[in-house]
Amino acid sequence: MLGGNPAHTGELAGPGVESPPLVEWSVPASAVSSTAAVSGGTVYFSTLDGSVYALAASSGAQRWQVSIGKTTSSSPAVVAGTLYVGSDTGDLYALDSETGKVRWTFTTGAQVFSSPIVADGTVYVGSWDGFLYAIDTTTGRERWRVATGAEVYSSPAISGDTVFIGAVDGGFLAIDTATGEQRWRVELGDGLIASPSVSGDIVYIGDGDGVLHALDIDTGKSRWEFQTGDLIASAAAVAEDMVFVGSDDGSVYALDAATGEQLWTFATSGAVYASPIVVDDLVYIASLDGTLYAVSVDGGKEQWRLDLQASLYGSPVVVGGTIYLGNADGAFYADSGE
Repeated sequence: MLGGNPAHTGELAGPGVESPPLVEWSVPASAVSSTAAVSGGTVYFSTLDGSVYALAASSGAQRWQVSIGKTTSSSPAVVAGTLYVGSDTGDLYALDSETGKVRWTFTTGAQVFSSPIVADGTVYVGSWDGFLYAIDTTTGRERWRVATGAEVYSSPAISGDTVFIGAVDGGFLAIDTATGEQRWRVELGDGLIASPSVSGDIVYIGDGDGVLHALDIDTGKSRWEFQTGDLIASAAAVAEDMVFVGSDDGSVYALDAATGEQLWTFATSGAVYASPIVVDDLVYIASLDGTLYAVSVDGGKEQWRLDLQASLYGSPVVVGGTIYLGNADGAFYADSGE
């Protein structure tokens, strides 16, 4: 699922791609702004024409394609044979991951841009109607809903028995996963569209004013703040006691996870909307200029770059030494090292 797990840490098992990658295969699709999910030898992604694709990870051969609306930017989550993804129709879909057959749909009050996460038999997703929903994965029935106070573009993240979600008015909430009871709420910068990530006792969230916040997961009190040069749309990745976050200012920042001290910064050729991904000793960065970068965790030195010809809104997914990523011109790529 988005960020690799319910906590959105952005750290994947890999192995990674240490040498400049070659395109193993590419397939035409509609514009891709979502992050793919890879499971059981299949890669799944949604596109801006409202389709969900399932391709063989080894060859790109199409296994199935399903239309779920006019457009979707929700990134799919695949758990126990079911794929969950949101649509502009206001529906959350549960599809059989082998066939694409609809198992159930759950209707919210507006578009679902949020990417679902799944934990302990419940799928959590936000909606543009201003609610966070908890839905039973088997039946598709609502367990609870919580009003956030404004539209939700952000995707939720979970740590233990708490789910975290942001709203576009800057409200950031911690909710009990079992009951939907609000544990705390803090007001951050306007235009909150980034997704949170959780590691240890800190939840990290970037806001529309370009500030990355590190908050205590139990109280919501600030541990530290770090100011970037522009809006933060990406979730932070957390690995090796470091936090990596992209900004609309065209940079990725590496910070000490405990203190917020800047360790290094890496400048790309375009804004960074996609969340960085960490595999072993490399950070993978997708830029709106269409370039995929790999930089070292230690020091932020560029190891290689790959031009994928069009804007990259989704994060790369790195599985088994191959990178899976789609671009805004409607091409989906699998790239692996030499």
